[in-house]
Amino acid sequence: MIYELRIYTTRPGMIGELVKLNTEVAWKLRGNNHGTLVGCWTSEIGHLNQFYHLWSYPSLAERETLRAGPATLDGWAEQYTSKVRTMMDHQENMLLNLDPVVGFRPVEGKGHVYELRVYRGRDGRLANWLADFREVLPEREKHSKIVGL
Repeated sequence: MIYELRIYTTRPGMIGELVKLNTEVAWKLRGNNHGTLVGCWTSEIGHLNQFYHLWSYPSLAERETLRAGPATLDGWAEQYTSKVRTMMDHQENMLLNLDPVVGFRPVEGKGHVYELRVYRGRDGRLANWLADFREVLPEREKHSKIVGL
């Protein structure tokens, strides 16, 4: 399974309109037919005016095929992309591989608060860091549950 985290940064004051456009137009046109929406969130701390989408795909090849689909949908360009472009400052995409031990632990329901952490390390040291992180994870999760690694 491949995950793609898409981060849309809007111009100030546009985040509400972007969320509305995604809910009322994009989702109704595409649904889960072009990748599976795992979750979406807005930012309230740190980098503001951001809308996060987390999508899952069975493989990189399937992602490539499915990502091409929305452009073929009736109304996609007119009702969605032409409008969303005027709201956006920039966009970032990250392809994520899950740690096979910790994996992904989805949380049911709405209204949760999440913290996104990005760790950077030295070349060749990821395996050591990951082993150390897994070792202390039970203690860390006494304070907050991990959703994915």
